[in-house]
Amino acid sequence: MKSRSTLTALVLLPLFGVASADTIRLKNGTTYQGKILKEDPEQYVFEVQITKSIKDEKRIPKADVASVERELPDQKAFSQLPLEPAGDLLDAGDYQERIAKMYGFLKAHPQSTHVPEVKKVTAQLEQEQSVIEAGGVKLHDKMISAADRQKDAVEIDAKILAAKIHNAAKARAYVSALRQLGEFEKDFSNTDTFRDSLPTLRQIFQNYRTQIATAVTSYPQRVKDRDVGLSQMKPEDRVNTERALAEESKAVKARYDADKKAGLKWLTPDQWDKSALDETLRYLDQEIRRFDNLKIDTERNSGKAWRDAWSAIQNHDQQATTDALKAARAAKLPARYLTQLEDAAKAAGLKP
Repeated sequence: MKSRSTLTALVLLPLFGVASADTIRLKNGTTYQGKILKEDPEQYVFEVQITKSIKDEKRIPKADVASVERELPDQKAFSQLPLEPAGDLLDAGDYQERIAKMYGFLKAHPQSTHVPEVKKVTAQLEQEQSVIEAGGVKLHDKMISAADRQKDAVEIDAKILAAKIHNAAKARAYVSALRQLGEFEKDFSNTDTFRDSLPTLRQIFQNYRTQIATAVTSYPQRVKDRDVGLSQMKPEDRVNTERALAEESKAVKARYDADKKAGLKWLTPDQWDKSALDETLRYLDQEIRRFDNLKIDTERNSGKAWRDAWSAIQNHDQQATTDALKAARAAKLPARYLTQLEDAAKAAGLKP
């Protein structure tokens, strides 16, 4: 039969055995990972993490110990560094925050064996930061320079917005995703990115509809369960809980009404407001039908129109610029992009 200490160790190790902990191995094969708080000639006082909030102090006789591996001073600091590659769409401030943590480690632990790795990651971050500060962007784990971004501005901006929509939907922030989808459709429906994104966009509609439909169908039971729970509370607790629920619903409704008054299409309904849930479901069904019947203009490609116009301007070709700008207007580029092209043509000494 295993001893209690052995069983404890076997339970704890899978959950809390981390490389940055002190490790004590006993002669009977038991292994503890945690923190050595102190020691004297006879024993170690060892702190073991039972749960995230519960710790246990164990006194371990040195006569039972086979070996001790102490956490190196830099190990915990190293384990907390953001060593993974920087994500997409970070701004210069995000990079600066990461870089500051790296330099903090290097200053505090100049002799650490991890210094080469930290310096390598820091150099990569600084290189990417310089691209971002110059107007570039990181997208799909690739750095796009300001110059390359400018060459294909419409399509890349469409890709950036598509990524934001995807990230919001992945986080189940469907209202945010659908609001951005409105901008996506308005400005970039003639891009390859929008056309390629159609299956994903339709799935976002369906996922949100499932969420709202579930809230609608479960509404009677949820109200019943809530009322039962309230009835089982002590009078004072029930009054406080009812007040808190009322205040929460009031705040959600105020935001809902304000967004509706502002003309926003996608609103966040209160899960306890049946009429708002029903209204959201009706609007979703209406938008799903509209989106399913969306006519995609395959003749106009605003991404290509931008690329052609930008190339003609950079080549200082007046006729090609005139033709490309005409095509860009026909492709229904948003006004801000047409203005950029016209300004670039003037700067190049060409007639827009």
